[in-house]
Formats: sequence, structure tokens, C-alpha cells
Amino acid sequence: MDQRRYDRRFMETAVDEMLRSRSEHITRPDPLVGAAIADREGGFLGSTHRGRTRVGAHAEYTLIDRQLQEKDLEGSTVYVTLEPCTERGPGKTPCADRMIAARVSRVYVGMVDPNPAITGKGIAKLHEAGIDVAFFDADLRDKIREANKDFIDYCERLCEQDDEASLGESSPIENSTVVTAGVADLSELHISEYLGAKGSNLQYPSQSACELLASAGLLVDPEGAGEYHPSIAGLLLLGNDPASFLPQSSVLLEAQVGSGTIYDEASGALSEVISAIVHFLDRNMRRFVEIDGLKRKSLPEYPLSALREGIVNALAHRSYQEGARVHVVLSADSLVIRSPGLPVYPITLARLRAGDAVPFSRNPRISNALRLLNYMEERGSGISRMRELLASAGLGGPAYDFDSGYTVLTIHSRGQARKGVQLSDDQLERLSPNALRLLEHLQQSDRITARECAEILEVSERYARMVLLELRDEGVVEKRGKAAKTHYVLV
Repeated sequence: MDQRRYDRRFMETAVDEMLRSRSEHITRPDPLVGAAIADREGGFLGSTHRGRTRVGAHAEYTLIDRQLQEKDLEGSTVYVTLEPCTERGPGKTPCADRMIAARVSRVYVGMVDPNPAITGKGIAKLHEAGIDVAFFDADLRDKIREANKDFIDYCERLCEQDDEASLGESSPIENSTVVTAGVADLSELHISEYLGAKGSNLQYPSQSACELLASAGLLVDPEGAGEYHPSIAGLLLLGNDPASFLPQSSVLLEAQVGSGTIYDEASGALSEVISAIVHFLDRNMRRFVEIDGLKRKSLPEYPLSALREGIVNALAHRSYQEGARVHVVLSADSLVIRSPGLPVYPITLARLRAGDAVPFSRNPRISNALRLLNYMEERGSGISRMRELLASAGLGGPAYDFDSGYTVLTIHSRGQARKGVQLSDDQLERLSPNALRLLEHLQQSDRITARECAEILEVSERYARMVLLELRDEGVVEKRGKAAKTHYVLV
């Protein structure tokens, strides 16, 4: 049996059911949900949608407790377009609990519930019960999100209005209070930017502003006496110098330039760290120059917009436990970003490699704030966007791996994907017009002699050797062979 083909058929059935859902509220949008179920041999057992039997009835409830209540569902597979709920009203059983009680073996989910009170909890509960959780195909996930756009937008507004209530089980690390730091260690500029992004006209410092930051989990008042300390998330986002309290927050930078290596360190609030890393890479990466007659096109070794996505993801989703730092290494053939901590379930290495990661974060407070400040795109879109940017630049996709407790992202250089002259912008300015003409010729051939140079430039061989020497001194060409076999090739 072609399991993948059967799974796809049931996913499509659940999506079709989803489009028939009935809403129970007038004042706010409800999710559209469809579900289907297959027995342990892959045979169809049934399908349904939200509100089919009565307004407000969840699809899983209708399927398991109404349509199939006499069936033995042990070992079955459920395909549901929305993450199963973990909370219901009094006397009602959450859908995740119904699946666990039915002893299903697998659950395919179409979309992580954007409802901040549920996000990730249903998946985690199923996983803890030993149920395998997988996800719908990417094109079906897009269709589900598009159909539920109003509900997603409504949940996003909930996150913006009340971060404290919206984040569910966030990381205990990002919520930890930095008792050695106080409000004096925060940047008024960063706080003003954050308040502005939330649409607040509160002025800082003020009690009202501190209360708003506390509701977002960025400040903590342990004694309830109005004496605030930043949480780790708050210090990372708003601090003047987070690394003085959290040494693990600074980022190690390394770039191989020519025969040497440049070392640096990026520290400050997360927005400053992101900018510092991007600037370091932009300053030290090579440029590939395409020469066509009088046209000179300088291409960066990597598209900065793609690198920025990788950097932001590494900082937003890393583990902030003590003793480990993000390490960015720019070498001759690749860029490697090592980020402390392995992804949290349901994100797996296979899903990262397939570009199929779902919107799930170890640090939801940090991730939400970076989205609010426009450093991150829509939830779950970062890796896909990075892939698209790399592909449009003619590069291969990002490669992920795990190594000694680190998540490792590798992006291979433009030099591995195309043939071109490697010059810095300064070199491009220094080289004479005749030297650039020779480079144009060398892009089409593997080697050139002084005599051939003289013919191309219509000059003497002595002058041609001077032009070749100019290129050699810039490290662009190297001399090969001896006597009559002397020739030059691109480095």
C-alpha cells in the first residue's frame, strides 16, 4: 500500500469537510475545522466538520463520540485541519483527550491552533501520550490557513492585546526574572519602539508603561510592590547591555578573509545584535563581479535578506541556558550558524531539512516581540522565505543538522553555485579598464598568455605583462608554468 497516497486522500477529505463548517458566534470568527479517520489498515471510517450535528460541536467530538462511538478506534489515524483543543467548557472533554482515550496511533494536523490559549498544547499532549503527530502537505496547509484567515487575524490581535494571557506554556528560561537587573538597565529608546509597535502612546518611564511591559512578560514585580525587574526576554529585547547580565546572549563572529581570519562579537539588545551580525557579514563576504563589456555587476556572496532570516531564527528560537552562545562562521565556501539547543517538538530535523517546519517556538515572548517589531515575518514563514531568497539568488537551499546540542544551519557560497570573478568593490574601483577587459575574457576561458593579452588589448607583450601583474597583485589571477608555457588563470 502506498501509505503517502492514502494519507493524502484523507487529508484532502478533511479539507473538503472543513469548507462546510458552521460558525457559532456572530461577534467573532470561529475556526473552520474538518476531520477524517482511517482504521489501522488504512480503510476509511468516516469524516465530518465543525458544527455538523449541532452549532459549536467540534469535529473530533462528532467523529469519535457520535458517528463512531461503537467502533474500536485503537491504532487508527485521525486527519484534522486544526490542532486538537486541550480546554473546553464545564462538563466537556477536550478533543486531544478524546483521541488519547480512543487510543488512536497517529494524528495528522493541518494547522497549529493560533488561539494563544491552545497553541502547541494539543500537539504536546498527544506526543506525551505516545501518539505520533505529523502534518498535512504544505499546499493543503496553505489552503487551510487561507480559509481560516479571519480566525488567524483575530488570534493575532489577541496576542497583541494581551501577551500575558496569549502565550500559553512559554519557555521557563525566557520568563525567568533577572533579579540583578532593574528598570535602569533598560533602554528608553528600545522601550519606546516597543510601545509604539504595540500602538500605545504611553510614555516611559511611568507606572502604566511598566504595567503594560509586565503584562507582556517583559517586566516582573516579584513582591507586587512596584519594584520591577526584567525577565530574560525583557532584558534581551529592551536592555542597554544584556550581555553584562547574560553573557550567553552575545554572539561570536568569525570570517575567513584571504589567508587570515577576523574575529568579532555582537552584543546589545536583540535588534542591535541582528544589525551587527548582518553588518559584519556584509563587510567581510566576497563580491562576485560579472563583467559584460562596459557593464559591471557586483553580486554579494550571499543575499543579505536570506542571511537575516537565518540569523533572526537562530536568535529567536535558541536555548538561552547559560554557557552556550550563537556562533556565526563565514568561511571560504559556506556560512554556518550554530545555535544552542535542539528544536522543540513538533519541529524535527527531517521537517527542517524539508522546509516543512510549523510555527512553533521555544521562546514565544521573544518571537512575538520580534514579529511586532518587524524583524520576523508571519509565523512559520521564515525558513520558507529563506529558501525562496536563496533560490532567487541562484543558490541551493539551507542545510540543517544537529551537533552536540546545537542546531546548525549551513548556507553554501555563491562561489559553489556559479563561475565568476571574485572582487571586492574596492578592487573593482582600483583595476584599470584594460585589466577589466582581460577579466571579461577570462570568464569565458580557463587560461590566458601574455601574447593573447597583447592581441586582445592591441598593445605590446611588455605592456600586457604589466596588466597581468596588476591582476596578480590584486589576487585575482595567478601565474602558472615556466618559460614558453607561462600562462595565467583566475584564482
